[in-house]
Amino acid sequence: MDQKVIGTFIAALRREKGWTQAELGGKLNVTNKTVSRWETGNYMPDLAALVPLCEALEIGVNELLSGRRLKDFDFRQAADINVLTALTEQKIWLRRKRISDACGGGGVGILLSVLAAPDSLRKAVVAAMGLAAICISWILRGWMDRQIFGEKNAS
Repeated sequence: MDQKVIGTFIAALRREKGWTQAELGGKLNVTNKTVSRWETGNYMPDLAALVPLCEALEIGVNELLSGRRLKDFDFRQAADINVLTALTEQKIWLRRKRISDACGGGGVGILLSVLAAPDSLRKAVVAAMGLAAICISWILRGWMDRQIFGEKNAS
């Protein structure tokens, strides 16, 4: 699944219908800014918006995820590719989540080791490292959430 290709496909179908981004957004209860994000490939529609978007554009979900209209003989092949791509992306995001969790957990561990540090300078250094690890974890988690779910109200 290529977000840019899907976005270009959404834009082309919207234009075929003669709709503005605001008009399509109105049909889906999202903002024109959200539609713009989809069309530029910055975000994907969330799961709740997929079916209404496809209904409005008169296409199937598989066609949307393929970024093109599908003939009957292409349909099964595209479905297989889309499922395999989704599974691969799921593994990648799970791996990234584990890294983020490790940073956060490592930060907590480092902060707990402050208790064992022998002097105040070492305690300060260890505490700063722990806080940095936790902050990095939060930043990574926020980035992953935006990539997966889009910005707030970016359905």
